[in-house]
Amino acid sequence: MPDERYAVLDGQYSKEQKELSAEIAEMEAELSGYEEEKQWLKKQNFKNTAEDAYTG
Repeated sequence: MPDERYAVLDGQYSKEQKELSAEIAEMEAELSGYEEEKQWLKKQNFKNTAEDAYTG
């Protein structure tokens, strides 16, 4: 493979890797947000259940 062609392909590969890494980081942050919300909702549900049992 000619050096010039290799350099082009290597550049494209590097660009794609950076884009995919950024996309993964974004998705991981979003997933973390969902997990935090899920935990909060579980706590709220437990709190509401306990309050209902106490006042019920």
